[in-house]
Amino acid sequence: ERGCAGGVLSTRSEAEGPPSRSEGRGRAARLEAEIAQLRASLADREQQIDRLNARALQESQIRLVADSLPVLISYVDVEGRYRFNNKAYERWFGRARKEMYGRHLAEVDGEAAFEELRPLVERVLAGERVSADKSLAYKDGADRYVHLEYAPDRRKKSAAVGFYALVQDISEAKRGEAELRESEARFRAMADSAPAPVWVTNADGIEFVNHAYVELTGLPLEALKGDVWTRLIHPDDLPPVLEARAKAWRDREGYIYDGRFRRFDGEWLWMRVSSRPRFADGGALIGYVGMAIDISDAKRAEAELRESEARFRAVADSAPAPVWVTNADGIEFANRALAEFSGRAARELLGGVWMSLMHPDDAAPVQAQRAAAWASEAPYEFEARFRRHDGEWRWLRASCKPRET
Repeated sequence: ERGCAGGVLSTRSEAEGPPSRSEGRGRAARLEAEIAQLRASLADREQQIDRLNARALQESQIRLVADSLPVLISYVDVEGRYRFNNKAYERWFGRARKEMYGRHLAEVDGEAAFEELRPLVERVLAGERVSADKSLAYKDGADRYVHLEYAPDRRKKSAAVGFYALVQDISEAKRGEAELRESEARFRAMADSAPAPVWVTNADGIEFVNHAYVELTGLPLEALKGDVWTRLIHPDDLPPVLEARAKAWRDREGYIYDGRFRRFDGEWLWMRVSSRPRFADGGALIGYVGMAIDISDAKRAEAELRESEARFRAVADSAPAPVWVTNADGIEFANRALAEFSGRAARELLGGVWMSLMHPDDAAPVQAQRAAAWASEAPYEFEARFRRHDGEWRWLRASCKPRET
């Protein structure tokens, strides 16, 4: 509040008479100096008042900000007593802030919680900045997992006179972490029990492999992380695998491929790989889960079958008489002699075309005989006229034996 200042500057008796001119000038100078001093004092008081007002406004703004935050913010003095609490304390403890002001940490938080906090309080009052995650049993009976940040108040540049505290409830996050660890442990146990190699990838490559993958490669988990898997695939198979993988990442979809993988003893095994995409909660593609099945025996059987079929075709094509193989839809293989007889390419004889080569009068009884043989899975023979490439009808005797799978 502003006002005025006054006082007696000097006194003089009547007996002394009026002052001389020089005395008057000296007295005026002294008066002006005293007035200037009073003005300076008033100006200093006004500055002090302005600073106090600014500080009060700043403190009000700080309190407003602190009260709007969902975390506990407080100031604790050197004796461990609360000197400031934000609004969140009322929500946590169900008490008005004024009831906590001046009370010891043990009174507000509870003895059990304070015993956990005591070492941290001692460290921060010794001048150390403290950060920690703690599970605390608060006085209100609630067990909370909290993140603590304690900062010493060293305004006097000596021992701390108190500390600022920020406390955040991270119970939900910790429960989520625990559930995630449990889920990952279950997945690892399940994956390690699988007889086939299983792995998990991210954008950089493999981040997890199961026990079967380690056994296949003879390498430990750490040595298999990243893009090491590309060096385990046969060089001839790697380009199409990388192309399929890149396309799958672009399209955000799964992919399947067959490729040769080098076993720990150097032998190449054919594996059928199936990879399924992994998505984050927000929908972003973060990697794949893959599994590989050993299909080496199947590949060898395929190779042997192709070799057997090649031998059969070679034998059949060397035969002087027409030879064919049928399935439920008709012919699926015709030899060179049948192609030459009909004047058509072997591929043009596939399916039911052979019936168009048979004389119309013979087709019905042959079809009936064929149907009966299929039903009884028995061999059958027939004689019928077939049109040769030059249009002449030639009698052929056919002998048909069933094929077994």
